[in-house]
Amino acid sequence: TARNILGLILFTALALRVIAAVGLTHRLEQNGQDFLIAGDAQGYWELGQHIAAGEPYAILGQTDDPLAKASIPRRVPRMPGFPALLGLVIRLGGDNLLMARLVLAVVGTLACYLVYLLGCRLHGPPVGLTAAAACALSPTLVGFSVLVLSETLFAVLLLTWLLGIVSLGRPDSDIDQRPRLSAATWTGLAGCAAVYVRPGWLVALPLLGLLWIVISNRRRRAT
Repeated sequence: TARNILGLILFTALALRVIAAVGLTHRLEQNGQDFLIAGDAQGYWELGQHIAAGEPYAILGQTDDPLAKASIPRRVPRMPGFPALLGLVIRLGGDNLLMARLVLAVVGTLACYLVYLLGCRLHGPPVGLTAAAACALSPTLVGFSVLVLSETLFAVLLLTWLLGIVSLGRPDSDIDQRPRLSAATWTGLAGCAAVYVRPGWLVALPLLGLLWIVISNRRRRAT
């Protein structure tokens, strides 16, 4: 059945991502590294540590000015969504990069499930299963899911937002049992959460919302 196939796909997705998380952590430790992409990942991790410890949301930057302090706090042009997730992981499991990557493996698996739901709502279960399998097995997505970067979390929030838009625009009683007001609420919350992970989405949200209103009005006039 479709449910059994979906379970196998999600299990495979999680297993591949867990293997990638363990393998990447082991390889980096052998090389004396903490992160594969040190710049962005290190910054996110440090901010997560500050959040976990209840410290100011800032990074200590080095300066060569002899009249200035050796380390000065600088404001961070990064949204706090992803560091907040890292902060929660650090608060619960300590400064354990493997634990963080395993949590991101779960987040990446959740993205595969959301892809399945989106495919089902647009074109039916066969498309949903095919799309979920492609995401589960993609080497790029498997590897990227366990990097300490914000893209995987953003993808989950973006998919959640898209599911809400589809539910509002094409309600299906067999798939979406939630009231439209409830769907509109979690769609808006998902969109706002996505902005807190990737600020560039702030520009897209009002434009896509306006486009959805225009399309909805045209459909009403057509009917």
